[in-house]
Amino acid sequence: MFNVGTGDARTFIDVTKILYKELKIKENISFIDTPKNIRKHYQYYTKANITKLRKYGYKKKFQNIEDGIKLFIKENKEF
Repeated sequence: MFNVGTGDARTFIDVTKILYKELKIKENISFIDTPKNIRKHYQYYTKANITKLRKYGYKKKFQNIEDGIKLFIKENKEF
């Protein structure tokens, strides 16, 4: 069993903007500095390495984040 992403890097701002769009809410985004006490531990960039998954034979295409968020919202209307 593997816990993986798609192998495509996406930013938190990407996710936030997609959420606003799909929830039909006007964007209201502001930024704050990362707290000093977590800066050296914070993961600023993430991209799943799916090499092992492909090595073990998984060939299917992954769902993109836009479609995943859209589906999540559709299935969780009370959200």
